[in-house]
Parts: sequence; C-alpha cells; structure tokens
Amino acid sequence: MAEECVAYLWTTCSSPLVRDALGWCSANDVLQKLQMPRVKHFAEFFCGTGGLVAEVDRRGLRCSWFDLVVDDRHNLLTPKGFAMAIEMAMAIVPNGMAWFGVPCSTFVWMSRGHTKRSRATPLGDNLRSDVRNANRIVRRVLVILNILVRCSVFFIIEQPAGSLLWRMPGVRRIARSVRIKNIKWQRRFVWLGHYGHEIAKPTELQGIFPGLQNILP
Repeated sequence: MAEECVAYLWTTCSSPLVRDALGWCSANDVLQKLQMPRVKHFAEFFCGTGGLVAEVDRRGLRCSWFDLVVDDRHNLLTPKGFAMAIEMAMAIVPNGMAWFGVPCSTFVWMSRGHTKRSRATPLGDNLRSDVRNANRIVRRVLVILNILVRCSVFFIIEQPAGSLLWRMPGVRRIARSVRIKNIKWQRRFVWLGHYGHEIAKPTELQGIFPGLQNILP
C-alpha cells in the first residue's frame, strides 16, 4: 500500500512548483513524508468561518482547517495552496475524517443559465473563468480524496441539494470505484436547519464514512 501511495503521489504531483512547495525531490521524499507521525483527527477543507471545525475542536480532537476566508495562503489553485492541502490530508490519522464544503456557486441550479452546466454537460462553459476554476478545484479535491483513501481516512463532501458536483465525471468515477475498509460511497440528505443553521437549507452529504447513514435528516 505504501508503494502504491508513493507512486500515486509522485505521479499526481508532477508539477515542479507543487513538488517544490512540498519539498519533494524524489519518490523517496514522498515515502519519508508518509512515514512521519500523523497527528490530526479531523480536517475541514473550505471551512468558511469554521463553525464545524470549532465544534470538533471543542470536543477535544486535534483539527486542521483550510479556507481563503481564514488564510490567504489557502488557495487550492496555487501550487503552495495545493501543497498545503496535500500535507493537511497526509497528517490525518488512520480512521480520522475530512470534511469538504466544496464551493458550490457554479454547481447550483441558480447559476445554470450562465455556467451552462446541466446533468448532461456538468463541466459547463469552460470559457468562463469561474467555471474553469471550479472545475480545477474539483480535480484537485479528487486528488486529495484519493490520498485519503490510500491513507485510510474517511471523508464527507457537502453540497446544496440539486448540486451538479455529483455529475462531474471524476466524482462519479471515484464514487463507483473506491472503498475504505470495505465501506462504500454513500449519500445522505439533511436539513441544516435541524442543526441550528439560520435557514433550513436542504443539503446532500456524500462520501465514505461509517456513520453517514446515522446522521439525522
């Protein structure tokens, strides 16, 4: 498994700028990174103002967070930001968890008129910078998910009901193919109002997490 993970990371992080930000000069550097102690129980990517990660921290778990709102270095589209996200994923303990609130503005139904996304064409109008950047974010999130799978770390992705993120080819592919400890990809619909959100906000959670089906709607 370690060899497979090293090969995946070294091949995927092929950009010299990303490798430089990670401090990787050879595949052996990747192996050494994988052998370092993993100390975080939970990480939230695109955490916004950090309500969820703050609650997890309050319960005594060691947490990490990633969002431009809290740190301007946390830009997944830059080599340094991508490297920081990869390192954050690699620091989560086995059986730990990551939560992804992937930016949804170009995937919701209200934006379909200008993004040109649909169930048949989920990639949308790639000539638009907002659509193009959102697609790049999804591709990099998929890299992080594959790292988590190889490191036995569970994850959940959060999106508004009706989001076309789930129709993205890479997301559909990983949803069909990956497991963690024989646990398959699952989906769960919830109302965030049930958890104290100021609006009801119908939301869909998908990912690989042993307690996902037990989350109250």
